[in-house]
Order: sequence, then structure tokens, then C-alpha cells
Amino acid sequence: MQPSAGPPAEQLVYLGASGLAGAGRFLVLRLYVFAGRPARAVHPSAPQASASRVLAAA
Repeated sequence: MQPSAGPPAEQLVYLGASGLAGAGRFLVLRLYVFAGRPARAVHPSAPQASASRVLAAA
């Protein structure tokens, strides 16, 4: 029995744990940032006056 795993196995475990931690952090922050915000519906609005027309009228 070996006292420790070889370098490739250690690297694989480290990269796997790091990837899982990153994905978990992403999901937690995404839920925290977007919690309580209802989905916004996109409604076409009336065309707004452009800046050139507003300045020309002034």
C-alpha cells in the first residue's frame, strides 16, 4: 500500500474539486444576485424622440 497517490491522481482530484467549487460558487451567487427579481417581459414601447429632434426643437 502506498502512503500517497501519484502526482497525476493528486492533480486530477485537485482539478475536480476546484471545478466543483467554482460551479457551486457560480450557482450560489447567481441565485443570490437574481433572487427576488421577477422575469422582465419585453414590451415594445412607443418610439422616443431622438436627441437630434429634441435639440432641433430647442
